Amino acid sequence: MNNIVYITKKAGKDTLVLVDELGSGTDPTEGAALAVSVLDFLKSAGALTFATTHYNELKKYAISTDGVMNASMQFDVETLSPTYKLLVGAPGRSNAFEISEKLGLPAAIIARARGLIESGDLEFEDVVSAIERDRREAEAERDEALMLKIEMQKQKAEIDKLQARLAEQKEKILSSAREEARQLVREAREVSREVTAELKELSKVESLGERTRRLDESRSRLRAASAKYREKVSAADTDFEPVDPAKLFIGHRVKVMTIGQNGEVLTLPDSKGDLLVQVGIMKINANVKDLMSIEQGKGRSAGNAGKGSQFGASGAGSGSGTGYGALYRSKVMSVPLTINVQGENLDSAVADVDKYLDDAFMAGLEEVTVIHGRGEGILKNGIAQLLRRHKHVDSFRRGAYNEGGDGVTVVRLKK
Repeated sequence: MNNIVYITKKAGKDTLVLVDELGSGTDPTEGAALAVSVLDFLKSAGALTFATTHYNELKKYAISTDGVMNASMQFDVETLSPTYKLLVGAPGRSNAFEISEKLGLPAAIIARARGLIESGDLEFEDVVSAIERDRREAEAERDEALMLKIEMQKQKAEIDKLQARLAEQKEKILSSAREEARQLVREAREVSREVTAELKELSKVESLGERTRRLDESRSRLRAASAKYREKVSAADTDFEPVDPAKLFIGHRVKVMTIGQNGEVLTLPDSKGDLLVQVGIMKINANVKDLMSIEQGKGRSAGNAGKGSQFGASGAGSGSGTGYGALYRSKVMSVPLTINVQGENLDSAVADVDKYLDDAFMAGLEEVTVIHGRGEGILKNGIAQLLRRHKHVDSFRRGAYNEGGDGVTVVRLKK
C-alpha cells in the first residue's frame, strides 16, 4: 500500500504505472472498491496504467468507463496451459471451477461453490464466456473468409493467365494467316508479271505454231496458279444462311457448324437457344448460334431434270434408266427426316405417311419421325395400324421426352 500511496503522489501525464493484482491482500469487497478508486484517480491524473486483477468489479469498471479497456491472456482449459495470446477488448475469466474440475476436485464441491457465488457475478461470468465464444466464432469465420479470398485471387490469377495465353495464341494465328495471305498475293503478282512479260514476247514470235505453243503454256500456268490459290468450296447444292430463331420450325434443314454436318430440327429452341437436331441416325443437342440455315439450290435440280428429258428423247432404254436415277437422286436430296400430319383427317394422314415412308426408304433413311400430335389419339392409333403392316417398317416407338413424347412416333425402316 505504501507503493500505491507513492504512486498516487507522483503520477501525472508522462507517467507509466504498472500494478499487479491491485487491491489484493485485504477484504475482497473493500479491495475491489479501493482498486476502482485508485484506477479512476490515476486516469484523471493522465497516467497510462496497466493493472492486473481477478476482481469482476474492475472488469465491469473497464466496460462501463470511457478511456479504460479490458484485455486478457488466453488460457486453454483443455490443456491447462496458457496460449500467450493477448486478447484486447475481452475481459478474462478466472476459470477456477474448470481448472479445479480438470485437476480432479469432486463435482459436489464445485457445484456447492457455484451456488455460493452471487447471482450478479455468475451472470457476469456467463456474459464473459459468451463474449469469448462469439469471439472465437468470429475469428473462425474471418479465417474462412480470408482463405476463400485467397482461393478466389488464385483462381482469378489463373483465369487471367489463361486469357492472356489465348489472346497470344489468337494473335499468333492471325499473324500467321496474314503472312500467308501476303505470301499468296506476292506469288500471284509474280506469276501475273511473268505471264504478262511472256505475252509481250509472244507478239515478237513470227511462227504461228511457236506462238500457239507458248500461249498454251501461259494459259496452263495461269490455270495452275488459279487452282493453287482458289479456296476449295464444297460441291453441295445448298446455300447457308444464319439461323433466325423466330423462323425455325420442326423439320427445318440446318447445318451444325461445330461438326460440319447437315440435319433437321426436331425441337424448337428453349430460352437458352438449345434444341435437338437429327443428324443421320443421331440426335444431338445444339445451340442456334452454332446452326446455319440450308436453302435447297434450284439450279442443279433444274439442270438434272433437263438432262433427264434430253436423254429420254435420245432413246427409250437410256432415257428410262437416267430418269429413274434422277428420281432417286431427287428423293435422296429432298426427303426430310420428319413428316407433320397434325390437323389432317385420318385418311389423308395415313395416305401421306404411307407415301412418305416409301420415299424415305428409297432415300436410304434409317429412322424417321411422324408428328401427329396428341389430341384424342385418332391419328396416333390410325398411323400405328399402318406402321404395323407397312412393308418398309422394321419397328416403331413412342417419342422420348426430348423428341416430342406422345405427340410423335419414331419409325425405324428396314435396310
